[in-house]
Amino acid sequence: MRSWAFKASDRINTIVEAIVAVLMLLLVLDVWLGVADRYFFHWQLPWPEELARYLMIWAAMLAVS
Repeated sequence: MRSWAFKASDRINTIVEAIVAVLMLLLVLDVWLGVADRYFFHWQLPWPEELARYLMIWAAMLAVS
């Protein structure tokens, strides 16, 4: 029989994995948006690069936890 601590740890781990997956999806979409803007429209939005940096930091820190 597993203790409540193991069950809670598994639930938290599942939630963190889902959050990291969403952050990585947002990171891919953000970088794709920045590349598409530069390549197709020949102008650059000011925020995608900074958002990508913060998304990567949060995803890495949550993945390590």
